[in-house]
Amino acid sequence: MTSILAEICDKKRIHVDAMKSSCSLQDVKGRIDDTLPSRSFEQALYLKKKSKTPSVIAEVKKASPSKGGIRENCDRKSISRNVNGAGATCI
Repeated sequence: MTSILAEICDKKRIHVDAMKSSCSLQDVKGRIDDTLPSRSFEQALYLKKKSKTPSVIAEVKKASPSKGGIRENCDRKSISRNVNGAGATCI
């Protein structure tokens, strides 16, 4: 019997192969400019600890590898801005 992790990996390999054939490296590089600036995960947690306030690590997911879709029309950028504005230490 195959493990759930092996099934997830197999599906992800198929997905990655399909994505590679559907857009060019140049397209992917173009999307980078449209992303939010990244922050240091480790530094954000360290600074929060130093200030002696609770840390919240938020996760934005459109789907779960094992359970499928979580949220239809998932605008990750908007959700990330909202949870960041609400005080999430890391996203």
